[in-house]
Amino acid sequence: MELSMCGGPDVPAHQPAPPGGVSSGASSPATPSTPTHDDNHRDLLSTLLWSSVSSLSNSEESLSSDSTAPAHPIHREETIRKILERKDSKAVKIDLKIYLTENTFTRWEAVVKGNTMYLRVPGVLQSGSKESFMLLLDFAEERLRCSNCIICVLKSRPDRATLLRTFMFMGFQLLPPGSPLAADIANPAYVFLHYNMQ
Repeated sequence: MELSMCGGPDVPAHQPAPPGGVSSGASSPATPSTPTHDDNHRDLLSTLLWSSVSSLSNSEESLSSDSTAPAHPIHREETIRKILERKDSKAVKIDLKIYLTENTFTRWEAVVKGNTMYLRVPGVLQSGSKESFMLLLDFAEERLRCSNCIICVLKSRPDRATLLRTFMFMGFQLLPPGSPLAADIANPAYVFLHYNMQ
């Protein structure tokens, strides 16, 4: 199994998104992997990104890659270094592609801010999603130095109950209302699950 990363913009490239939602329409080349079938299209991750000062997509140091192949180790290490440099001062959106075989991968969208990774559950969970998720948690702890993981689950998802049971079985706990970990993304349309990696 191999991990590949490409980052998305810190803020939408074409038009500003309102707090708590993302703008719809054409996506920038810096966001090559936003699934069109995803029922979580009003995701909260943009709320974290709303306060970012500058966009990586508008700089020469963009973390973006349009490639569907696994990233070269040198590029991957450079991307990790850039994330570590930025994550304490602003939220950084990353797109993680975890290769289960040479031609099969799962994709997870995340925002890293400080020592917390915020994840959006893909609209369709593919075969191998659990294994890729466990690799993602290991990567977040060991390489991105995260100690918390927050999963944002839209309450209106038809598979919400199954997702909650699955994540709670894996050690996640419901994040209580008013928790400081969810202060930047509080939204009644979502359920938040927390995992302490320490």
